[in-house]
Amino acid sequence: MIPLLLCLSAWAQDPEPAPQPAPEAQAAAEQAEGSDYSALTAELDADLALDKAIVRFQSFIDANPDSEYATAARFLLASLLLEYAESLPPPVDYEAPALLLERVVSDMSAGQAGAFEQEAEAWYLLGWCLREGDPARATEAWSEVLRAAPGSELAISTSLHMGQRAVEEQRYEQAAEHFELARSLGPGTEVYARASYLLGWARYKQRQYAQAISAFVAVLGEGDPGLGELHAEAVQYLAIALAESSQVSERPVSATLDPVLERIPESVHAELLTRTAAALEAMALFGEADAVRARSRPQPTRRRGRSRGSSGE
Repeated sequence: MIPLLLCLSAWAQDPEPAPQPAPEAQAAAEQAEGSDYSALTAELDADLALDKAIVRFQSFIDANPDSEYATAARFLLASLLLEYAESLPPPVDYEAPALLLERVVSDMSAGQAGAFEQEAEAWYLLGWCLREGDPARATEAWSEVLRAAPGSELAISTSLHMGQRAVEEQRYEQAAEHFELARSLGPGTEVYARASYLLGWARYKQRQYAQAISAFVAVLGEGDPGLGELHAEAVQYLAIALAESSQVSERPVSATLDPVLERIPESVHAELLTRTAAALEAMALFGEADAVRARSRPQPTRRRGRSRGSSGE
Protein backbone atom coordinates (compact mmCIF):
# COMPACT_ATOMS: atom_id res chain seq x y z
CA MET A 1 0.00 0.00 0.00
CA ILE A 2 1.27 3.47 -0.88
CA PRO A 3 1.28 5.79 2.15
CA LEU A 4 -0.94 8.78 1.36
CA LEU A 5 1.34 11.10 3.33
CA LEU A 6 4.16 10.40 0.89
CA CYS A 7 3.69 13.90 -0.44
CA LEU A 8 4.25 15.71 2.85
CA SER A 9 7.98 16.00 2.25
CA ALA A 10 7.11 18.19 -0.73
CA TRP A 11 5.00 20.39 1.54
CA ALA A 12 7.71 20.78 4.17
CA GLN A 13 9.74 23.94 4.26
CA ASP A 14 12.43 23.95 1.60
CA PRO A 15 16.06 23.88 2.76
CA GLU A 16 18.26 26.97 2.73
CA PRO A 17 18.90 28.02 -0.88
CA ALA A 18 22.19 26.89 -2.32
CA PRO A 19 24.61 29.35 -3.95
CA GLN A 20 23.41 30.35 -7.41
CA PRO A 21 25.22 28.54 -10.25
CA ALA A 22 26.71 30.32 -13.24
CA PRO A 23 24.11 31.35 -15.86
CA GLU A 24 25.28 28.68 -18.32
CA ALA A 25 25.03 25.93 -15.70
CA GLN A 26 21.64 27.20 -14.53
CA ALA A 27 20.29 27.14 -18.09
CA ALA A 28 21.55 23.59 -18.56
CA ALA A 29 19.97 22.52 -15.26
CA GLU A 30 16.62 24.07 -16.21
CA GLN A 31 16.74 22.33 -19.57
CA ALA A 32 17.39 19.01 -17.82
CA GLU A 33 14.51 19.62 -15.40
CA GLY A 34 12.22 20.36 -18.32
CA SER A 35 13.27 17.18 -20.08
CA ASP A 36 12.73 15.14 -16.91
CA TYR A 37 9.29 16.64 -16.38
CA SER A 38 8.28 16.09 -20.01
CA ALA A 39 9.41 12.47 -19.79
CA LEU A 40 7.45 12.05 -16.59
CA THR A 41 4.21 13.42 -18.04
CA ALA A 42 4.70 11.30 -21.16
CA GLU A 43 4.90 8.21 -18.94
CA LEU A 44 1.69 9.29 -17.20
CA ASP A 45 -0.03 9.70 -20.56
CA ALA A 46 1.13 6.18 -21.41
CA ASP A 47 -0.86 4.78 -18.46
CA LEU A 48 1.97 4.47 -15.97
CA ALA A 49 0.70 2.46 -12.99
CA LEU A 50 -0.75 4.68 -10.26
CA ASP A 51 1.66 3.57 -7.54
CA LYS A 52 4.69 4.05 -9.78
CA ALA A 53 3.43 7.45 -10.96
CA ILE A 54 3.07 8.67 -7.37
CA VAL A 55 6.64 7.61 -6.51
CA ARG A 56 8.07 9.14 -9.70
CA PHE A 57 6.38 12.52 -9.21
CA GLN A 58 7.35 12.62 -5.54
CA SER A 59 10.97 11.91 -6.49
CA PHE A 60 10.93 14.69 -9.08
CA ILE A 61 9.59 17.21 -6.53
CA ASP A 62 12.13 16.15 -3.90
CA ALA A 63 14.95 16.57 -6.39
CA ASN A 64 13.66 19.83 -7.90
CA PRO A 65 11.67 21.72 -5.22
CA ASP A 66 12.29 25.13 -6.82
CA SER A 67 11.97 24.05 -10.45
CA GLU A 68 9.79 25.94 -12.88
CA TYR A 69 7.85 22.68 -13.14
CA ALA A 70 7.56 21.96 -9.39
CA THR A 71 4.09 23.50 -9.01
CA ALA A 72 2.76 21.58 -12.00
CA ALA A 73 4.30 18.40 -10.60
CA ARG A 74 2.70 19.03 -7.20
CA PHE A 75 -0.69 19.49 -8.87
CA LEU A 76 -0.36 16.23 -10.80
CA LEU A 77 0.84 14.41 -7.68
CA ALA A 78 -2.15 15.78 -5.76
CA SER A 79 -4.45 14.50 -8.53
CA LEU A 80 -2.82 11.06 -8.34
CA LEU A 81 -3.09 10.94 -4.55
CA LEU A 82 -6.73 11.98 -4.77
CA GLU A 83 -7.42 9.18 -7.26
CA TYR A 84 -5.65 6.74 -4.96
CA ALA A 85 -7.50 7.93 -1.84
CA GLU A 86 -10.90 7.62 -3.51
CA SER A 87 -10.07 4.10 -4.70
CA LEU A 88 -9.86 2.90 -1.08
CA PRO A 89 -12.84 1.92 1.09
CA PRO A 90 -14.45 4.87 2.92
CA PRO A 91 -13.91 7.07 4.76
CA VAL A 92 -11.69 8.84 2.25
CA ASP A 93 -8.59 10.57 3.62
CA TYR A 94 -8.18 13.82 1.67
CA GLU A 95 -5.43 15.30 3.84
CA ALA A 96 -2.44 14.52 1.61
CA PRO A 97 -3.84 15.87 -1.68
CA ALA A 98 -5.34 18.87 0.15
CA LEU A 99 -1.93 19.82 1.60
CA LEU A 100 -0.31 19.65 -1.82
CA LEU A 101 -3.09 21.68 -3.41
CA GLU A 102 -2.78 24.34 -0.69
CA ARG A 103 0.90 24.60 -1.65
CA VAL A 104 -0.06 24.88 -5.32
CA VAL A 105 -2.52 27.74 -4.76
CA SER A 106 -0.02 29.41 -2.41
CA ASP A 107 2.59 29.31 -5.20
CA MET A 108 0.03 30.78 -7.60
CA SER A 109 -0.85 33.60 -5.23
CA ALA A 110 2.84 34.40 -4.76
CA GLY A 111 3.49 34.39 -8.49
CA GLN A 112 5.82 31.41 -8.13
CA ALA A 113 3.87 28.83 -10.11
CA GLY A 114 6.31 28.75 -13.01
CA ALA A 115 4.92 26.87 -16.00
CA PHE A 116 1.73 25.86 -14.19
CA GLU A 117 -1.44 27.14 -15.91
CA GLN A 118 -4.30 25.07 -14.46
CA GLU A 119 -5.36 27.59 -11.83
CA ALA A 120 -9.10 26.88 -11.93
CA GLU A 121 -8.55 23.12 -11.79
CA ALA A 122 -6.31 23.47 -8.71
CA TRP A 123 -8.91 25.56 -6.86
CA TYR A 124 -11.66 23.12 -7.83
CA LEU A 125 -9.80 20.07 -6.54
CA LEU A 126 -8.89 21.88 -3.34
CA GLY A 127 -12.56 22.65 -2.75
CA TRP A 128 -13.44 19.03 -3.47
CA CYS A 129 -10.90 17.75 -0.94
CA LEU A 130 -12.09 20.18 1.76
CA ARG A 131 -15.85 20.06 1.17
CA GLU A 132 -16.48 17.80 4.18
CA GLY A 133 -13.67 18.66 6.58
CA ASP A 134 -13.54 22.44 6.05
CA PRO A 135 -16.63 23.59 4.13
CA ALA A 136 -15.88 27.29 4.62
CA ARG A 137 -12.44 26.92 2.99
CA ALA A 138 -14.00 24.74 0.29
CA THR A 139 -16.44 27.54 -0.54
CA GLU A 140 -13.54 30.01 -0.74
CA ALA A 141 -11.71 27.68 -3.12
CA TRP A 142 -14.74 27.16 -5.34
CA SER A 143 -15.34 30.91 -5.45
CA GLU A 144 -11.86 31.23 -6.93
CA VAL A 145 -12.89 28.84 -9.72
CA LEU A 146 -15.70 31.22 -10.68
CA ARG A 147 -13.18 34.08 -10.75
CA ALA A 148 -10.50 32.20 -12.67
CA ALA A 149 -12.72 30.57 -15.30
CA PRO A 150 -16.12 32.32 -15.48
CA GLY A 151 -18.63 30.65 -17.77
CA SER A 152 -16.55 27.48 -18.17
CA GLU A 153 -17.95 23.98 -17.67
CA LEU A 154 -15.76 23.71 -14.58
CA ALA A 155 -17.29 26.90 -13.16
CA ILE A 156 -20.78 25.57 -13.86
CA SER A 157 -19.99 22.28 -12.10
CA THR A 158 -18.57 24.32 -9.22
CA SER A 159 -21.78 26.35 -9.02
CA LEU A 160 -23.71 23.11 -8.65
CA HIS A 161 -21.53 22.05 -5.70
CA MET A 162 -21.79 25.49 -4.07
CA GLY A 163 -25.56 25.47 -4.45
CA GLN A 164 -25.82 22.04 -2.85
CA ARG A 165 -23.68 23.25 0.04
CA ALA A 166 -25.96 26.28 0.47
CA VAL A 167 -29.04 24.02 0.53
CA GLU A 168 -27.45 21.90 3.28
CA GLU A 169 -26.95 25.11 5.27
CA GLN A 170 -30.52 26.27 4.48
CA ARG A 171 -29.26 29.32 2.57
CA TYR A 172 -31.89 28.85 -0.12
CA GLU A 173 -31.63 32.21 -1.87
CA GLN A 174 -27.86 31.82 -2.34
CA ALA A 175 -28.45 28.23 -3.43
CA ALA A 176 -30.92 29.39 -6.09
CA GLU A 177 -28.37 31.88 -7.43
CA HIS A 178 -25.78 29.12 -7.81
CA PHE A 179 -28.26 26.80 -9.51
CA GLU A 180 -29.31 29.53 -11.94
CA LEU A 181 -25.64 29.93 -12.91
CA ALA A 182 -25.25 26.16 -13.25
CA ARG A 183 -28.13 26.15 -15.76
CA SER A 184 -26.25 28.50 -18.08
CA LEU A 185 -25.00 25.57 -20.20
CA GLY A 186 -28.55 25.46 -21.52
CA PRO A 187 -31.09 22.67 -22.12
CA GLY A 188 -30.03 19.27 -23.34
CA THR A 189 -27.41 18.58 -20.68
CA GLU A 190 -27.57 16.51 -17.52
CA VAL A 191 -26.16 19.44 -15.55
CA TYR A 192 -29.03 21.65 -16.76
CA ALA A 193 -31.66 19.10 -15.71
CA ARG A 194 -30.04 18.47 -12.33
CA ALA A 195 -29.57 22.20 -11.66
CA SER A 196 -33.20 22.82 -12.63
CA TYR A 197 -34.40 20.23 -10.14
CA LEU A 198 -32.27 21.69 -7.35
CA LEU A 199 -33.39 25.21 -8.28
CA GLY A 200 -37.00 24.05 -8.03
CA TRP A 201 -36.30 22.57 -4.61
CA ALA A 202 -34.63 25.78 -3.37
CA ARG A 203 -37.55 27.90 -4.62
CA TYR A 204 -40.07 25.48 -3.14
CA LYS A 205 -38.40 25.75 0.28
CA GLN A 206 -38.84 29.53 0.02
CA ARG A 207 -42.52 29.04 -0.93
CA GLN A 208 -41.83 30.71 -4.26
CA TYR A 209 -44.21 28.36 -6.00
CA ALA A 210 -44.31 29.91 -9.48
CA GLN A 211 -40.51 29.77 -9.79
CA ALA A 212 -40.42 26.25 -8.32
CA ILE A 213 -43.05 25.01 -10.78
CA SER A 214 -41.17 26.55 -13.70
CA ALA A 215 -37.93 24.86 -12.65
CA PHE A 216 -39.53 21.42 -12.17
CA VAL A 217 -41.22 21.77 -15.56
CA ALA A 218 -37.79 22.44 -17.08
CA VAL A 219 -36.59 19.10 -15.71
CA LEU A 220 -39.53 17.19 -17.17
CA GLY A 221 -39.22 19.04 -20.45
CA GLU A 222 -35.79 17.46 -20.82
CA GLY A 223 -37.26 13.95 -20.88
CA ASP A 224 -35.17 11.69 -18.64
CA PRO A 225 -31.47 12.38 -19.40
CA GLY A 226 -30.10 9.70 -17.11
CA LEU A 227 -31.49 11.26 -13.94
CA GLY A 228 -33.46 8.24 -12.74
CA GLU A 229 -34.99 8.86 -9.33
CA LEU A 230 -34.31 12.60 -9.60
CA HIS A 231 -36.69 12.77 -12.57
CA ALA A 232 -39.38 10.98 -10.57
CA GLU A 233 -38.85 13.35 -7.65
CA ALA A 234 -39.33 16.30 -9.99
CA VAL A 235 -42.81 14.95 -10.80
CA GLN A 236 -43.55 14.48 -7.10
CA TYR A 237 -42.48 17.96 -6.01
CA LEU A 238 -44.10 19.59 -9.04
CA ALA A 239 -47.39 18.02 -7.91
CA ILE A 240 -46.88 19.23 -4.33
CA ALA A 241 -45.97 22.73 -5.50
CA LEU A 242 -49.07 22.86 -7.70
CA ALA A 243 -51.30 21.82 -4.79
CA GLU A 244 -49.74 24.21 -2.26
CA SER A 245 -49.78 27.04 -4.79
CA SER A 246 -53.51 26.50 -5.29
CA GLN A 247 -54.14 26.63 -1.55
CA VAL A 248 -52.08 29.80 -1.05
CA SER A 249 -53.50 31.66 -4.05
CA GLU A 250 -57.06 30.40 -3.46
CA ARG A 251 -57.30 29.73 -7.19
CA PRO A 252 -58.35 26.38 -8.69
CA VAL A 253 -55.38 24.18 -9.37
CA SER A 254 -56.45 23.86 -13.01
CA ALA A 255 -55.44 27.51 -13.54
CA THR A 256 -51.81 26.48 -13.05
CA LEU A 257 -52.04 22.83 -14.04
CA ASP A 258 -53.27 23.32 -17.60
CA PRO A 259 -50.28 25.45 -18.74
CA VAL A 260 -47.94 22.95 -17.07
CA LEU A 261 -49.44 20.01 -18.99
CA GLU A 262 -48.87 21.88 -22.24
CA ARG A 263 -45.13 22.15 -21.49
CA ILE A 264 -44.27 18.61 -20.39
CA PRO A 265 -44.26 15.30 -22.31
CA GLU A 266 -47.65 13.60 -22.58
CA SER A 267 -46.09 10.44 -21.12
CA VAL A 268 -45.83 12.24 -17.76
CA HIS A 269 -49.40 13.62 -17.66
CA ALA A 270 -51.12 10.69 -15.94
CA GLU A 271 -48.48 10.43 -13.21
CA LEU A 272 -48.53 14.18 -12.55
CA LEU A 273 -52.34 14.26 -12.36
CA THR A 274 -52.42 11.30 -9.97
CA ARG A 275 -49.75 12.80 -7.70
CA THR A 276 -51.37 16.24 -7.77
CA ALA A 277 -54.71 14.72 -6.76
CA ALA A 278 -53.00 12.89 -3.88
CA ALA A 279 -51.32 16.11 -2.73
CA LEU A 280 -54.64 18.00 -2.81
CA GLU A 281 -56.33 15.20 -0.88
CA ALA A 282 -53.61 15.32 1.78
CA MET A 283 -54.46 19.01 2.20
CA ALA A 284 -58.20 18.18 2.58
CA LEU A 285 -59.02 19.81 -0.76
CA PHE A 286 -61.21 16.86 -1.72
CA GLY A 287 -63.28 18.55 -4.42
CA GLU A 288 -60.23 19.69 -6.33
CA ALA A 289 -58.60 16.32 -5.82
CA ASP A 290 -61.58 14.50 -7.35
CA ALA A 291 -61.62 16.88 -10.32
CA VAL A 292 -57.92 16.35 -11.01
CA ARG A 293 -58.15 12.58 -10.53
CA ALA A 294 -61.04 12.39 -12.99
CA ARG A 295 -58.80 13.96 -15.63
CA SER A 296 -56.27 11.16 -15.23
CA ARG A 297 -58.82 8.50 -16.22
CA PRO A 298 -59.21 7.59 -19.89
CA GLN A 299 -62.23 9.31 -21.37
CA PRO A 300 -64.77 7.05 -23.13
CA THR A 301 -64.97 7.46 -26.89
CA ARG A 302 -68.47 8.40 -28.09
CA ARG A 303 -69.74 6.56 -31.14
CA ARG A 304 -71.24 8.72 -33.81
CA GLY A 305 -74.58 7.24 -34.94
CA ARG A 306 -76.90 8.31 -37.72
CA SER A 307 -79.11 11.23 -36.94
CA ARG A 308 -82.84 10.59 -36.75
CA GLY A 309 -84.54 11.06 -40.08
CA SER A 310 -81.43 10.49 -42.14
CA SER A 311 -81.88 9.05 -45.57
CA GLY A 312 -80.60 5.72 -46.77
CA GLU A 313 -83.01 3.52 -44.80
